Amino acid sequence: MKNKYPQVSVNYPASTTFDEFRTTVNEIENLHYDGLTVADQSLRRNTYAWSAFAAHNTNHIWVGPAVTNPFSRNPGLTAASIATIDEISNGRAVLGIGLGGHGVGPFGYDQTRSIGACKDSIIAIRSLLSGEKTTMIREEFELHDASLEFNTPPSPIPIYVGGRGPSLLSLAGKFADGVFIGGGLLSSEGMDYARDRISIGAKSVNRDIANLDLRCFASLSIASDADVALDGVTRHIATRVSNQANLEALQRGGASQKEIEHVTNLDLDSLTTKELRDEVPFSIIEQFVLCGTPEYCSERFHSFFESGITNFTIVARVNGENGRFKSLKLFSDMVLSPYF
Repeated sequence: MKNKYPQVSVNYPASTTFDEFRTTVNEIENLHYDGLTVADQSLRRNTYAWSAFAAHNTNHIWVGPAVTNPFSRNPGLTAASIATIDEISNGRAVLGIGLGGHGVGPFGYDQTRSIGACKDSIIAIRSLLSGEKTTMIREEFELHDASLEFNTPPSPIPIYVGGRGPSLLSLAGKFADGVFIGGGLLSSEGMDYARDRISIGAKSVNRDIANLDLRCFASLSIASDADVALDGVTRHIATRVSNQANLEALQRGGASQKEIEHVTNLDLDSLTTKELRDEVPFSIIEQFVLCGTPEYCSERFHSFFESGITNFTIVARVNGENGRFKSLKLFSDMVLSPYF
């Protein structure tokens, strides 16, 4: 059954300034968002420091990292950290976890068994949060008779898996409470693919996918000038497609092999922003981004909502007209407000 109202949370890149993040935290509960997560990316600002600030300075929304990984953070430390966020927020913590992607590249971790590492980290984190002594030995991390040294959370902390690859989505269906369905699947075809993969995992352990919170992870670039909105994200999306996009997910989301090859063969460093706008197919951009004028973004969002895609996590991108917070406020005022 389709939700009566859209459920939309915000994911904040840790590459912005703290002043801008503070503004968002101070205002977000006046907007139509139900959660605020902070990206855990490489050597950027610390996700738990910012999550703690958000937890202390909000009252209703859920907060936490999205997504962390089992490589740069030992699952024992992740369990202790998210339990702390839950304590600060009086039970509003959410933990997002995935494979780390390019964010763990600088640390030199071997990610060849990343699906298994993610699975075992979820098992270990849940065990620790339940107050159990936990032993888990893998090449990627070890825990030896570990247990939290403070009170465990009074209620289970929801764990969301973030990603778009087929194996990770199936893992999410089997083990997670929710899924941040990764970039590149912002289409009816993409979400159908994701649901199919999540269902495979869920059915293997007799779970009902209807009980999972499936959030379509979408970037946002909104401006009164559609070209300004497009210029704010084209280089970022072209880089993602070239360097890290899951090709099966992109194709299942609607991109053709020809379009993908065209983008991956571009010499991005040699092209101006305008040249990139002409070279990167808008259909590719739209698999990642709600991009355009407020009217266009509203029309596209409404089409998703009417088709049953009702839950989103939004990452606001900076463009030549709007910063992150202004974009989030504009999206709330112009796109979400009519539903409330």
